[in-house]
Amino acid sequence: MDSVSIELWLDKRQLAALEQALTEDGTTVERTMQEQLNELYAQRVPLEQQEKIQQALDAERLESQRNAEASARYAGLHITENGQEHYLSTKSGQEFLDMAILMRRYVRGTFGDKEKGFARCIYGAEEISPQRFEQLAAWRLENFGKVTGLVEIDFDKGLLSALNIMDGWQSFRLKDVSSAAYFADKSGHVNKEVRWNIFLSRLEGKQLTSHTQAPVELHGSRRLRPEEIIFSDEISELDGRLNFYMDCSFNPDEVFGTHVDSADNNNWLNIYAEYDLENSQVCDALKVILCREDGFDYEMAYQLNAEEKSAILDKMGQYCREKYGQSLLEFAAEMESEITAMETPQM
Repeated sequence: MDSVSIELWLDKRQLAALEQALTEDGTTVERTMQEQLNELYAQRVPLEQQEKIQQALDAERLESQRNAEASARYAGLHITENGQEHYLSTKSGQEFLDMAILMRRYVRGTFGDKEKGFARCIYGAEEISPQRFEQLAAWRLENFGKVTGLVEIDFDKGLLSALNIMDGWQSFRLKDVSSAAYFADKSGHVNKEVRWNIFLSRLEGKQLTSHTQAPVELHGSRRLRPEEIIFSDEISELDGRLNFYMDCSFNPDEVFGTHVDSADNNNWLNIYAEYDLENSQVCDALKVILCREDGFDYEMAYQLNAEEKSAILDKMGQYCREKYGQSLLEFAAEMESEITAMETPQM
């Protein structure tokens, strides 16, 4: 916004007297003059011209916000300490190594105040919701440069998990991460790539293979609508569940909070609604497979509410009747029969 200043003159004794009088009224010369200038503008400038100027100002402000958001780079942290959980984001461009170095310094007492806790020691950190953290995770996996790093640090269990663009979530003991950060930090190398290589080489083979991470949960700006539930292709069975392939006939970024409907990348989503054969009901979440242009696939989940599950159940029934001439229950019973037959040993 192209703001300009207006210079006014007043004897300093007059100004001092005016400031004293306005202070007693709880205001200032600058505030009062600004209010009077706004009033003068409203009185003398035609309303049509005011509206035209305001529209231009609003458009410029919105464009500025969009540009700022497009250029923003986020890091996310989920911190558990003394039974308390904190979800944070920063715009400092921090990566796994940066967070590991901070964690080590905090544990050793050379960074922050342990009385306050690690979460309150991170400069510029903003508290976010668990849903926003999951959205950052989805963006991280899409690998379009929006999220520089995502970690979960559990001081109570002595574990740290980092979301790797290629390998998904990887977990380590805090002491192993601390040791790797020590060697990377003490190397004296200014070259970031060298420090990264030292850090990763020290963590090689230290991953906790027993750790299992739930699929990233997706959250968009709106819910899935009934008319957007459209199935295609054959219905498949996997692990006691019927998989209905869902056409992406809607804007996935609005519903899932992803970034695939963009010229920034060639990623896409495969979406499946699942039906539990044992319990004869729609599963609680859509299975959303992120297919990245570099060949890596990641499974994510979109939690369904009651209305969405009901709509999906109706659409499953319609699809079975249209494609196979059977009700959903008849088709499910036939599939279960085939599974039983295949699992029964042949004499």
